[in-house]
Amino acid sequence: MKPTALVHINTIHDKETARLLTAIEAKREQVEELTVTIETLKSEVDVFQHRYNAHISHHYLELDKVELETKEYTLRLQLRRENVSDAEIEARVESCFRTSRARVEAYEEADNSQPTPQKDEVPAPKAKHLQNLYRKLAKRYHPDKAIDIKEQHRREQLMPLVNRAYQE
Repeated sequence: MKPTALVHINTIHDKETARLLTAIEAKREQVEELTVTIETLKSEVDVFQHRYNAHISHHYLELDKVELETKEYTLRLQLRRENVSDAEIEARVESCFRTSRARVEAYEEADNSQPTPQKDEVPAPKAKHLQNLYRKLAKRYHPDKAIDIKEQHRREQLMPLVNRAYQE
């Protein structure tokens, strides 16, 4: 009896399956890259938003103060035209704008208690290195690349840590 061997013949279905698996892997890599890009953009937006709010909040406070003073002076002028005494004018202005004045003073106190925003930019070469490191970590630990459910859950817990570390 002659020894027989199994010979695998690639059929059209096998070739199509291999092509589709390759396409799926390419799409997974594309999803990973886009996910990293999204996380990078989210981080950049958060940094911008923080700096914007830190810079602009002072200007909004000044605007609120000016608007309040304008309303107070408008009321004073109106009452003066009605020949109301100075003491009565001040009492009315105080009673009318007490809550507004308290709100502005609370905002001013909060604004003064916050530290002055400082330039915390990272030098360009170091920033590029950190960005590349982040991308490598994100590719390695992205939950979509997990083989089983247990690994996926572990990676889902690791990815936020990677994202937070990059933001800081």
